[in-house]
Amino acid sequence: MPSNRMGDCILQSLENPMLNGILLGLEIVDGNLVYKKSLFPCCEGRSHYFNEKGNYRVQCLLKERFTRTRRLLEQFYVAWPKVYSDEPWYLSREEDSGVLRDIASCLKGQSSQGMPLKGSSGSPGKIWAMAVACCWRFDIHVHVVNIRKISYDSLLPSFEVMNSGRPIILFVEQVDKLWDYNCANKFEELVGFAWRSNLWLVVEFSGGQMVNEVSTDSVSSQFKRMIRNQKDKSPYSWLSRETVSRLKTLFSVPRESIPGILPQL
Repeated sequence: MPSNRMGDCILQSLENPMLNGILLGLEIVDGNLVYKKSLFPCCEGRSHYFNEKGNYRVQCLLKERFTRTRRLLEQFYVAWPKVYSDEPWYLSREEDSGVLRDIASCLKGQSSQGMPLKGSSGSPGKIWAMAVACCWRFDIHVHVVNIRKISYDSLLPSFEVMNSGRPIILFVEQVDKLWDYNCANKFEELVGFAWRSNLWLVVEFSGGQMVNEVSTDSVSSQFKRMIRNQKDKSPYSWLSRETVSRLKTLFSVPRESIPGILPQL
């Protein structure tokens, strides 16, 4: 029988960054997200239970929170179909704890509103662990995009999400190829949107794309080397001064301290 003691439910403690585990209370089994029912004794993951003593039904937001987290994981497996793991990120216990502390610090206004991450081109990075932690542990709406793959129609959060009343964080993974106009334009759109809407922004820079020097022709080799050198330039060099200024501010100034921007929390 489910317990009526809400105090035993892990849902009450998920936002405590001192408790380790990005998916605390959940686990991934054969690619499916499931509850650890022992950590939800009041309802066993049903999001409601009947209080016999008070003769009334109690309902919480567990199901809504779980559903958003499951959809985010489904998005991950679509974005990275060749990744097969019980957890699609590879973090040590120390790194796991660091992710939770970083998010909590950001939410409290103790660290910068934006965060740059270093990733590896062609493989999922820490940014997905952060996104899932924000969604499940801190009940934050997240919007994860890859500017090389996403269409303009899906680039920004939906109207429904923007008007949810919940904090929102934009995650931009695998940022490279900013020498490409479409990629640079999408990225500038996201930075501008985060700035104007006072959203948190996490960016994973994964480096430029290298050009394979196959030909032995000297002119061809010089041309390829020139292209490679251009593509290996700092990502900031391909962006407008306004975008670079906004990025540097977001990456260095706490949210509550940015001039002209009022905190939403």
